[in-house]
Amino acid sequence: MHSLVGIRSTRILTRDDVEITIPNSIMGNTRIVNESGGPHEKFCIKVAIGVAYGSDIDRVRQILHEIAIAEAEVCTYPEPRIRFVLFGASSLDFELQCWVENPELRGRALYSLNSVIYKRFMVEDIESPTLNMICISRRCRNSSVYKIDLFRFQLSPKGVIVFLCDRYGNEKHDTLNTCSNNVT
Repeated sequence: MHSLVGIRSTRILTRDDVEITIPNSIMGNTRIVNESGGPHEKFCIKVAIGVAYGSDIDRVRQILHEIAIAEAEVCTYPEPRIRFVLFGASSLDFELQCWVENPELRGRALYSLNSVIYKRFMVEDIESPTLNMICISRRCRNSSVYKIDLFRFQLSPKGVIVFLCDRYGNEKHDTLNTCSNNVT
């Protein structure tokens, strides 16, 4: 990345070979983060990963650690970190933090990590979360009142888990092993 500082403006060439002109008045009054400055150029990259509920979280952590250690672009120090960060609406959310030697390598490392994680999860039968919602509006018998039923479906190793939401948003669930066409 190159820059040219002038009297009234500074021109910066980005990693995508796009030149940006920034007035010096903005440069002087804005916080600037130099990703390649400091005592070393290492750059932390974060990969967000969601897995389906019911996944073995210890196995997920182990696989993510193995993948990060094996990636050529990832530094051995500091050691990659895997954090279980959130119980999401339809997934258990993890974050893989690892470092590359300089910020220019982050795109290549992210591409490689995402590709290897996806392929390895397929081999290990670790499911990605899926969430589908269906809203069914139907007329109640002998009335002009319409009732709305909300169904949320989640695929799991045990079958399809169906969550029926009542009018207050409370969920009741059941596991279906076969499809049924019985709709009232």
